[in-house]
Parts: sequence; C-alpha cells; structure tokens
Amino acid sequence: MTTWASNRSDVIMFVWSLTILVEPLVHMGCLALVMALYGKDESKLKVERILILLYAPLLLIAPTSYLLSGFDISICFPVEAPLSFYSYVIEIVFIIWIIDYVRSKHFSAQSTELKRQNLLFSLGTILFLTIFTAGNVIGSTTGNWNVGQGALFGLHIFISFFAYLIAKYRIFNIKMVGSQVLIAAFLILIFSLLFLDRLLVFQRILIFLTFIFCSVLGYFFIKGLKREVELKQELELRAAELLSSNNKLKFVNDLKSEFASLATHHILTPLTAIKGNISLIENQNKYVRDLDKLMSNLVNVVRDFLDVARIENEEIAYDFKMIEFRHLLENVVEIFEDKIRDRVKHFHVSISKGNYRMTADEDKLKQAIINIFENTLKYGNNGFLKITLKSKDGKIMLKISDDAVRNLAVLPKRLFEKLVLEGGKDEALIIGNGLGIYVAKKIIIAHGGGLSIKFKKESDGVDFFINLPSEQFVTLQGIEP
Repeated sequence: MTTWASNRSDVIMFVWSLTILVEPLVHMGCLALVMALYGKDESKLKVERILILLYAPLLLIAPTSYLLSGFDISICFPVEAPLSFYSYVIEIVFIIWIIDYVRSKHFSAQSTELKRQNLLFSLGTILFLTIFTAGNVIGSTTGNWNVGQGALFGLHIFISFFAYLIAKYRIFNIKMVGSQVLIAAFLILIFSLLFLDRLLVFQRILIFLTFIFCSVLGYFFIKGLKREVELKQELELRAAELLSSNNKLKFVNDLKSEFASLATHHILTPLTAIKGNISLIENQNKYVRDLDKLMSNLVNVVRDFLDVARIENEEIAYDFKMIEFRHLLENVVEIFEDKIRDRVKHFHVSISKGNYRMTADEDKLKQAIINIFENTLKYGNNGFLKITLKSKDGKIMLKISDDAVRNLAVLPKRLFEKLVLEGGKDEALIIGNGLGIYVAKKIIIAHGGGLSIKFKKESDGVDFFINLPSEQFVTLQGIEP
C-alpha cells in the first residue's frame, strides 16, 4: 500500500495533477534528445508546433475536474477522470514517433560506428519510456500502484545505456553534463530555502535575489563552457581531417616516387636507346634528322618531369665538385651556336676577368643554364641576345638579356611556377612543357644561388639574373662533397 508524505487531500491532488503534466514532458524531452543525437532536423518548427498542439489540451484541463474528478478518502487516492488517460495517449504517440524517427534516420548515418551508438541510445530511450508508460497505465487501470512503481525500473535501463555510451563513445561531454546537473541542483537547493518556516520577509527576499543572481551566473557559466567544448570538438575534428589529408598526401607522394622510378626505367631508358640508334643514321636522311630533334625534345620533356618529381620529393642527388663556371657557360653557348646563328641577329658575349671557380654539380647546373637559354631562344623576337658574366665579392653574376615578347599580365608572378607556358610572337615555334624555368631556379637555389628576372617593356624583352657563390663548398641536406 502506498503511503503519502501528507494527509492533506488538496496537496495530494495538486501533486497528482502536476505528475500527470510532467510525465508527457519527459517523453517530449526524450524525443528532442533523440532528434538532437541524429543532428539538426530541417522540420524543427513543424515538430514544435505538433508538440504544442498535443500538449495544450492536457494543460487546459489540468486545473479542472476533467483531469481529477474527486478524492477517495478510503484509500487516500485521487479519482482520475476519463480525460486523464489522454496523457497516456500522448506518451504512446511519442514512443511511436521516436521509433519511426529512428527507423527513418538510422540508414542515412554515414558510418557503422555512428549507426551503432545512435541505435543503442535510441533503444535505451524507447525501453525506458515503454516501461515507464506501461507501469502508469497498469496503475491507473488496476489501481495497483505497487506494480505501477515498477515503471521506475525503466530509468535504470536508460541510465545504464547512457553511461555506457558516454564511456565508450563520448556521446555527450561529461564535463558539460556534470556542470549543468550541479548548477541545477544548486539552484533547486537555494529555491527550496524559500519554503522554510519562520523566515522573515527580508530573508525571503535575500534568498530570492540570491537565486536570481546564481541563475544568471550559472547561465553565463554554462554558455562559456559550451563554447569551450564546441571549440575543442572543432579542433579535434580539424585535427582528424588534417591527419586524414596528411595520410592521403603521403600516399600520393609515394605514388609520385614510384612513378618517377617506373618512368626512368620504362620511358626514359627506351627513349635514350632510340635516340642513340637514330643518331647513327641521321646524316643519311633529312627526315631522320628531324626525327632526332623531336626525339631529343621528348627526352628533355621526360627528364624535366622526372627532375620536378625528384626535387619535390627531395630525392634529387647532387655530385658536387670544383668546376670553372666560365667553361660551363662557353660550353652551353657552343651547344646553342646553330640556333643562335639562325634566330638571333645581334648576339654578344661579355666575360670580365675574375674568379669563376665554384663547387657545383656540373651536369645539373649546365641543365639549368640550358633551360634559360631555351626560354630566351624560344620566345626570341629575332633581335638580340646578350650574355654578360662577371665575378665580384665572392659572387658569380650572369645576366642574360633578350628581346622576347611575353604576356606581362601573367608571367611576372608566375614565371617560376610549374606548367606555365608563355605566349610568344610565333606560337607555332613554341614547344615546351612549362617546367624549364621552374627546374632551373630549384637547381640554382640548391647551389646556394638565386635566379631573378626583370621585365622591361614588352618589345624590349627581359633580363635573367643568376647569382652563384664562387670558391665555396655547397652542402645539400647535410652532405658535403
């Protein structure tokens, strides 16, 4: 037999009607919690309107005899009116709503792990509400509230599921939940002081003001804590995304390295062999000589791509030794002698006396100078090409001036980038891959020098400036020659 803490019928009926009002709110709160777990719902306003329409009739009949028709003094229990069962109808509707909502959202979850944790929480909520509602219905229909009290067992199930999800999946931030519970308990404790007997008026006012002050303070505390938690979660999410991106970049980088190795074996080696065979018979046929030129261009394109891959992967190896840069430059000029004679009207080389000895990888540094020469000849305007070399204060300074026509609206900022092709006077003569200047700059920087360019008027071309250290050992990645 149930024993009440009061023998006053008015107090019992008030608490009873209040309980009938609160029980559907528990179901509404669980529905909102499940919806929040699955993410923001676009029909939130529509859901709120439905909840208000369902709950409003119960709120209207609460203070009337339509909810509680009387009080049975023989058993000290209120007599529930037929409309009081409307609250159980609402509760059952909410349970069905939750089940249907979980069913519709479960299969749209992005990962199996997310599906599992959402399903566990929803299952715990549905079991709790079902047992809770069943106990109340049994108590109201049979009058046996000892059985009805078993409905509270559903709360243990819900707490068990809730605690497991917090520990296993960190589904809710325990710091946030704990702070909210602590502040709520503290405010309830302060508010309960108002109901103590023998309090003076000013004491009640003081307690009430304390309650207001602590409520405001608690609100801002929870708000700040929530912002801190959201920022932390955002940082964790970004960190996970960065880790995923780094893993993808590492995978792509490995593919690039593998491609460079395969390209060397399967592309460059056969092309070099073909070019060697063609050179044996090129003097016999003009078409064979043209084929040799095209093959040379193709070999250079493949080599440039491989150099870029090695440079970006920091895998390019340099063989440093003492060289004479003046001899290197003269050798490059000799390579382009025929092209210069055919395309350039005024060609001038000026080499001042000085120290041009330096530590360098001769083949790679020569390739850098060749790339710059090819750029000037490719876009040349058949006017002039001037080479100036001098040595001063431990530096070797090379200046290459041409009259090439370039797209000045784009190239000043992008000339040293990969895959940037310039537009010259005769587009048909332009054969390139947009990598020559990029590779040249990387090689020169690796030798401790620098490459810059000065754009003049469009008809006057540009000046390439190359600065390199003389009589100095250059190290790369801590390895000395």
